[in-house]
Amino acid sequence: MTNFCRSLINPNHTVVNVNYFSAPPLNHSGKVRRQDKFFNANSVNPEFVLHLSQHKPKNKICNQCGHTLISSEEKQTDVKIACEILKNCSANYCDLSVIISGDSDLIPAIRTAK
Repeated sequence: MTNFCRSLINPNHTVVNVNYFSAPPLNHSGKVRRQDKFFNANSVNPEFVLHLSQHKPKNKICNQCGHTLISSEEKQTDVKIACEILKNCSANYCDLSVIISGDSDLIPAIRTAK
Protein backbone atom coordinates (compact mmCIF):
# COMPACT_ATOMS: atom_id res chain seq x y z
CA MET A 1 0.00 0.00 0.00
CA THR A 2 2.85 2.39 0.80
CA ASN A 3 4.43 1.87 -2.63
CA PHE A 4 1.07 2.51 -4.26
CA CYS A 5 0.75 5.78 -2.34
CA ARG A 6 4.28 6.78 -3.34
CA SER A 7 3.29 6.27 -6.98
CA LEU A 8 0.55 8.90 -6.58
CA ILE A 9 2.76 11.75 -5.40
CA ASN A 10 5.67 13.76 -6.70
CA PRO A 11 9.00 11.99 -6.08
CA ASN A 12 10.16 15.09 -4.16
CA HIS A 13 7.58 14.34 -1.45
CA THR A 14 8.09 11.76 1.29
CA VAL A 15 5.45 9.33 2.48
CA VAL A 16 5.43 9.64 6.26
CA ASN A 17 2.34 7.55 7.03
CA VAL A 18 -0.27 5.62 5.14
CA ASN A 19 -3.35 5.73 7.36
CA TYR A 20 -5.64 2.92 6.28
CA PHE A 21 -9.21 2.88 7.59
CA SER A 22 -11.43 -0.18 7.37
CA ALA A 23 -13.79 -2.48 9.24
CA PRO A 24 -13.83 -6.27 9.24
CA PRO A 25 -16.91 -7.56 7.40
CA LEU A 26 -19.57 -9.41 9.36
CA ASN A 27 -20.29 -13.07 8.67
CA HIS A 28 -17.94 -13.36 5.68
CA SER A 29 -15.05 -15.56 6.79
CA GLY A 30 -13.47 -15.56 3.32
CA LYS A 31 -13.49 -11.77 3.15
CA VAL A 32 -12.11 -11.54 6.68
CA ARG A 33 -9.25 -13.92 5.80
CA ARG A 34 -8.37 -11.93 2.67
CA GLN A 35 -8.54 -8.67 4.58
CA ASP A 36 -6.32 -10.10 7.35
CA LYS A 37 -3.75 -11.20 4.75
CA PHE A 38 -3.74 -7.67 3.32
CA PHE A 39 -3.36 -6.11 6.78
CA ASN A 40 -0.60 -8.54 7.79
CA ALA A 41 1.33 -7.99 4.56
CA ASN A 42 1.22 -4.23 5.06
CA SER A 43 1.84 -4.23 8.80
CA VAL A 44 5.52 -5.08 8.26
CA ASN A 45 5.91 -1.54 6.92
CA PRO A 46 6.17 0.96 9.82
CA GLU A 47 4.59 3.67 7.64
CA PHE A 48 1.34 1.66 7.42
CA VAL A 49 -1.07 2.64 10.21
CA LEU A 50 -4.27 0.63 10.48
CA HIS A 51 -7.41 2.20 11.95
CA LEU A 52 -10.23 -0.30 12.47
CA SER A 53 -13.91 0.41 12.92
CA GLN A 54 -16.88 -1.94 13.08
CA HIS A 55 -19.69 -3.14 10.89
CA LYS A 56 -23.08 -3.07 12.56
CA PRO A 57 -25.95 -5.27 11.38
CA LYS A 58 -28.69 -3.38 9.60
CA ASN A 59 -31.97 -4.73 8.27
CA LYS A 60 -33.48 -3.21 5.16
CA ILE A 61 -36.99 -3.83 3.87
CA CYS A 62 -37.45 -4.25 0.13
CA ASN A 63 -39.90 -1.65 -1.20
CA GLN A 64 -41.08 -4.06 -3.90
CA CYS A 65 -41.87 -7.23 -1.93
CA GLY A 66 -41.52 -6.29 1.73
CA HIS A 67 -38.82 -8.93 2.30
CA THR A 68 -36.31 -8.11 5.04
CA LEU A 69 -32.75 -7.98 3.76
CA ILE A 70 -29.99 -8.47 6.29
CA SER A 71 -26.98 -6.28 5.63
CA SER A 72 -24.47 -4.25 7.55
CA GLU A 73 -22.97 -0.80 7.50
CA GLU A 74 -19.57 0.44 8.47
CA LYS A 75 -19.76 2.69 11.50
CA GLN A 76 -17.53 5.65 12.41
CA THR A 77 -14.96 5.09 9.67
CA ASP A 78 -15.73 8.35 7.86
CA VAL A 79 -15.65 10.25 11.16
CA LYS A 80 -12.27 8.73 12.05
CA ILE A 81 -10.89 9.69 8.63
CA ALA A 82 -12.21 13.25 8.97
CA CYS A 83 -10.67 13.59 12.44
CA GLU A 84 -7.31 12.31 11.19
CA ILE A 85 -7.34 14.75 8.25
CA LEU A 86 -8.11 17.72 10.50
CA LYS A 87 -5.63 16.62 13.19
CA ASN A 88 -2.79 16.25 10.68
CA CYS A 89 -3.50 19.57 8.99
CA SER A 90 -4.05 21.61 12.15
CA ALA A 91 -0.84 20.27 13.73
CA ASN A 92 1.15 20.85 10.51
CA TYR A 93 2.05 17.15 10.34
CA CYS A 94 1.92 17.22 6.56
CA ASP A 95 2.23 19.39 3.49
CA LEU A 96 0.17 17.05 1.35
CA SER A 97 -2.58 14.53 2.04
CA VAL A 98 -3.84 12.00 -0.48
CA ILE A 99 -7.36 10.82 0.30
CA ILE A 100 -8.63 7.74 -1.53
CA SER A 101 -12.30 7.15 -0.78
CA GLY A 102 -15.65 6.79 -2.42
CA ASP A 103 -17.40 8.46 0.52
CA SER A 104 -18.62 11.97 -0.22
CA ASP A 105 -19.20 12.49 3.53
CA LEU A 106 -15.49 13.39 3.71
CA ILE A 107 -15.85 16.45 1.48
CA PRO A 108 -16.58 18.90 4.34
CA ALA A 109 -13.49 17.75 6.27
CA ILE A 110 -11.32 18.02 3.16
CA ARG A 111 -12.64 21.52 2.42
CA THR A 112 -11.98 22.57 6.02
CA ALA A 113 -8.44 21.17 5.88
CA LYS A 114 -7.62 23.20 2.77
